Amino acid sequence: MADSPEVAHAEDLGLGKRMMGVFVSPGATFEAVRARVSVADWLVPLILTAIVLTVAAYMTLPLMDQMAMAQTNVDENMKAVNNAAMLIGAPIGVVAMVFVVAAIFLGLVRLVLGGDTTYRHVLAVTCYSSLVCLPGAIVTVPLMLAKESAVVQVGFGLLLPDSMTDSFLAYFLYHLNFFTIWQYALTAIGLGIVSGISTKKATIGVFILLILYALGSAALQGMAKGLGG
Repeated sequence: MADSPEVAHAEDLGLGKRMMGVFVSPGATFEAVRARVSVADWLVPLILTAIVLTVAAYMTLPLMDQMAMAQTNVDENMKAVNNAAMLIGAPIGVVAMVFVVAAIFLGLVRLVLGGDTTYRHVLAVTCYSSLVCLPGAIVTVPLMLAKESAVVQVGFGLLLPDSMTDSFLAYFLYHLNFFTIWQYALTAIGLGIVSGISTKKATIGVFILLILYALGSAALQGMAKGLGG
């Protein structure tokens, strides 16, 4: 049986158009991924994401140093070691996290939501959605440098008063910022398309995971803040 015109068109979308399409026409991008997925579909966006987040980490190193020195008594030699470890560990951590998150999404789709897809497709969806880190870095890094703070709110946390800066709610909303919501919305669209489930079902599943992650991260941040005094 010959492929339909829609499938043929999806397969014709090159890598560049797929990456641009994530921002302007995510449905077309993920339809292309569903029709044909290659190593480049996850590798290139993953490399770009790792580079962007590593550059962002480098640009905000002075702010991280201030936080570390405020919580512990760190000398200059130890600070240099910490900085080197952060810059080396940033891309490694990004890569490891993406692979783990993709595995979690695959389990969600296949075991919970009843979809049918492969790890390669889910990994590609995860990596394409992670490209939201580009506009995210463009907005958050200048804000961090302007405010001289390693933690800035770019979501509903902006509505909180300054007195709640170190509250559990502030930590929770920090992980539910506009760019994270955008990224997970793209992920939901992609998972729905590549697995054959409805976007509504995928969105509910993905955002339940996001909320659980935000709650857990906020709790850990609060504990760390308490231990640090």
